[in-house]
Amino acid sequence: MLNAENLRGQEAVPAHEAARDRYRRAVEYRLNQNRMAVQFNSPSRCPFCQAPLRYDRFLAHVEVCPEAANDPQKKLLAIHEFNSGPHVFHRELQKLREACEVSFLEAKLDPGKLANMACRLCKSIDEHLCGGCLSDQQKSVFDLESNKIAARVLVHFEQYLNLKMQIAVKNLTQEHEQYFDSIGGLLNGELADMKAWSKIEETTRKHHIEKTKLINDLFAENQKQYESFQAEVKRTVERSARDMRAHLSSNQRNVHNLHRVIAIRRRVQAVEEVEQDQPNVMGEEEAAQLAAMLANIKIPEI
Repeated sequence: MLNAENLRGQEAVPAHEAARDRYRRAVEYRLNQNRMAVQFNSPSRCPFCQAPLRYDRFLAHVEVCPEAANDPQKKLLAIHEFNSGPHVFHRELQKLREACEVSFLEAKLDPGKLANMACRLCKSIDEHLCGGCLSDQQKSVFDLESNKIAARVLVHFEQYLNLKMQIAVKNLTQEHEQYFDSIGGLLNGELADMKAWSKIEETTRKHHIEKTKLINDLFAENQKQYESFQAEVKRTVERSARDMRAHLSSNQRNVHNLHRVIAIRRRVQAVEEVEQDQPNVMGEEEAAQLAAMLANIKIPEI
């Protein structure tokens, strides 16, 4: 238990050290976002033609990949898997949080920029321009937009699971069809062997049981995966919202540091802008260089 004796000799943290700590946390957060941006541009491979790609170029490449065109169902599966993956989900959340933080901090520093800050609370323009929603710290905006992002990701994941199940059932059905193709002569009446017909009936029954079991097992597994994924998406959104408000609460009290914080935000936003004129497919050397860049990102000492 704390008492006067325990507290004797303890000193309050100096203001400059507190500011230094806030700045370091901000830099660490920004560098984490830089890592995410590099990961989004880091090398991957097309699952169809195996060409090295940036993640941010994946969809554009798959749309025109000749190998992907050979199997439209698997192509759609790859698209839904990508759109429900962490590279899309976390990046969209990051961009939303970045926009909310920058607009809020700029409005705190310059009330004239309130007109540029998104709002979901104020009943009128006048109320908004008077700072009626500043106490909300962009929570309402973030909650609404992050829920939209989460809903999109969940829809893609559900479609991914459904397609994966359809493909598995189709593959099993094709295996069963190969058996019937192999006994086509008997089915056409060329043979009249009752023992053979009994075997066909038994095989057909086993195929039906096998197919039914596969569908039931995959449905149960998909439901389990979806619920787990849904819970993880919810936790990620809630954690991001808490972190954003904690960060804004910490920085808005230090007006003198806001210029520096906003400058960091703006620089990171510039770094995270994807260059639209870059080719979809990467060369092997470029892929290796980008992978090395990702591995070597360090947090500098301040």
